[in-house]
Amino acid sequence: MGKGGLITLYRIGDFYEAFGEDAKAVAETCGSILCFVKIDGRSAPMTGFPYFSLGAYQGELEKAGYDVKIVDTVPSVTDLLRGNDA
Repeated sequence: MGKGGLITLYRIGDFYEAFGEDAKAVAETCGSILCFVKIDGRSAPMTGFPYFSLGAYQGELEKAGYDVKIVDTVPSVTDLLRGNDA
């Protein structure tokens, strides 16, 4: 069993993206590129992959012991990082 925990992936356009600690875990587990987005003066880790790769990434995360939650509609990255639910 891997590290475990819940990873939330957000569908934004043609990509699934993860933020914060989830982004770090996805990047470490799946080898995606970790970058940072600046919102309201703070920097937040993020990573993503094309929507058609969901099966491969989800499989790797589950193999590593993570549970994966998929959120298919997000209004904007800014609202998400500010904690505004739509």
